[in-house]
Amino acid sequence: MTAILLTAVLIVYNNLANRFPAFHGRAYIPLNLLVSGGALAVALISGVTLESMGIAPQAMPGAAAGAAAGLIPVAVLAAMLSTPAGTRRLADPRLRGVHGREAAYLVLVRIPLGTALTEEVIFRGILPELFMSHGAMTAAIVSSLAFGLWHIMPGLNRLLIGNPGASRGRRLGAVAAAVVLTTLAGLVLVGIRMATNLGVTFGLHAAINSGAALIALQAHRRTPPD
Repeated sequence: MTAILLTAVLIVYNNLANRFPAFHGRAYIPLNLLVSGGALAVALISGVTLESMGIAPQAMPGAAAGAAAGLIPVAVLAAMLSTPAGTRRLADPRLRGVHGREAAYLVLVRIPLGTALTEEVIFRGILPELFMSHGAMTAAIVSSLAFGLWHIMPGLNRLLIGNPGASRGRRLGAVAAAVVLTTLAGLVLVGIRMATNLGVTFGLHAAINSGAALIALQAHRRTPPD
């Protein structure tokens, strides 16, 4: 029951918070770290150990290996900049107008700490272990589905920033695509986590997201303003 309630609270938290502009500013990192810390406290009180969740000092050296592996998909995205169609597709509307110190903060601080660390601790560390009593497969599926549902509002926001007048059908499609894609990504990451450690998935996640943000910023520089 604790695992189910915690999962529901986390999903509601992120989708509710993403509705407010203030959440996308400086509050993003402290709020996410506070929530992941609270979830960690719940897991520890429930009897789950740091070692079983992969949240231990010996796990973090794997971050470098994970980051190195993350450069592979980033290179594939970078190759898409070679065509106008690929460049337009990579120009994430949420990053329009971001440059200089704001871009450096996004890539070096906000994404690694506020996104990758928070999500890896919650969805590859805490939730899989809380559901592990039901079997590794169930733990992987439930935690990954929760990861997908965590992205409902982020997926919708991405569409609405670039297309504020999008139809209901397009909105539902954007949400469905975000949930499906992030659920599948979660399954891959939790599989890697179970085979290695949390440091590896954190490094991989941070490298892919930060690399994708850098590529999106470059795409905006190459795309004429509307």
